[in-house]
Amino acid sequence: MTASWSESAASVVSRQAQTVHRLEDIPGVEAAAVSQTLPAASNFPPGEFGIAGRDTTEKLFAHGRMVSGGYFRALRIPILQGETCGTDAGAPLFSKALVTRAFADQYFPGAPAVGHTLTAPWLPSGLSVTIVGVVGDVRENGLVHDPGPLIYWCGYSPYWPDPQFIVRIDPARRVSAAALRAALAEIEPKRAMYAERSLDETLSRTVSPQRLNTLLLALFAASALLLAGVGVYGVLAQLVAARLREIGVRMALGARGLQIVAPVVAQAAAMAGIGGAIGVAASLALARFMSALVFGISPRDPVTFAAVVIALPLAAAVAALVPARRAASIDPMQALRE
Repeated sequence: MTASWSESAASVVSRQAQTVHRLEDIPGVEAAAVSQTLPAASNFPPGEFGIAGRDTTEKLFAHGRMVSGGYFRALRIPILQGETCGTDAGAPLFSKALVTRAFADQYFPGAPAVGHTLTAPWLPSGLSVTIVGVVGDVRENGLVHDPGPLIYWCGYSPYWPDPQFIVRIDPARRVSAAALRAALAEIEPKRAMYAERSLDETLSRTVSPQRLNTLLLALFAASALLLAGVGVYGVLAQLVAARLREIGVRMALGARGLQIVAPVVAQAAAMAGIGGAIGVAASLALARFMSALVFGISPRDPVTFAAVVIALPLAAAVAALVPARRAASIDPMQALRE
């Protein structure tokens, strides 16, 4: 929603809470929440924080998001321990926080994280925040980044007047953007809703560079495979032409078509086998350089390598088909005359 940076902090909090409550009242809306950023769409640097009762000389850092209570229901982030935020407009700001499992495992190994107190340089003097729950790990910094330690600070954003509003729609009761805009116009007639998009579209934008890299690499790979097939075809065609008289003599002496084709196919198989072995070995050695381009799978994904091992012989077989058929269809008398 459009907003003004000249608003007071209290006015901003009240307006954000009012907007979330109005969104939740729309039939077909399962959950609504407010967040400083869209999920998985921003990669902010980690912020400094402290744990009450621990050595204050040790500087701790973790990523953070300021969210309202419906954030976890809207994005279906599981609550593993404790409770959710449950923020209201009148509740004390930043009195509660939830942390991810990665955060709990790193900073509270073997001990419960719920009940501990967090501090941060940006919090008002003397204010501390209690961890009230632990949630599942989330790739809040993008799909290409592994989920790391993260703090969800419970509360609206008094110093961030134009946050993101997140709405989950019941699939059985579709709610259009126009319906959302009309509902918000009832409480905010002078403000405008803009830049609405689905979560799928948001996630798609976050991986657009990786998609472009994948497309380019796929085109290069297809070109390389085509060149390999042309090379196999050219070598085998030359081989058949050079052995034309030999093939004619063998056929004149009674050799069958399969006996003529077999050496040609064996030559193609040997070429594909040697080339494939060299290629797979080189790929295994260089796969670590691909780690920045893939996520969710290993750079040495066995399924991918198995597919390549199958695809290369198939390409060689297709390339060898024309020379092999030509060799099997040679007229012995014509071959001897030539």
